[in-house]
Amino acid sequence: MPDKPDEDLVARLDGGQLPDAALYRNGRLDGGLAFTPDELRWIFAGFSELEIRPMVPQEPASPLFGLSVLLTALFRRPLAD
Repeated sequence: MPDKPDEDLVARLDGGQLPDAALYRNGRLDGGLAFTPDELRWIFAGFSELEIRPMVPQEPASPLFGLSVLLTALFRRPLAD
């Protein structure tokens, strides 16, 4: 696990300089957010990794979003003591 994210990762965290509201309003990320498995593990370092895999591709007319070149991940937060 890296000690800190690289500069490219930090640049992508802001969604290409757009505020979150604009990303949702526009309905697209404009090249904003994409992470490698190691970057996802770093971001969610306090969580247990359950799965990291490519997204299930979706047809353009689908109401769902999915591109196989992007990852989807599932992490579990630790149980409270």
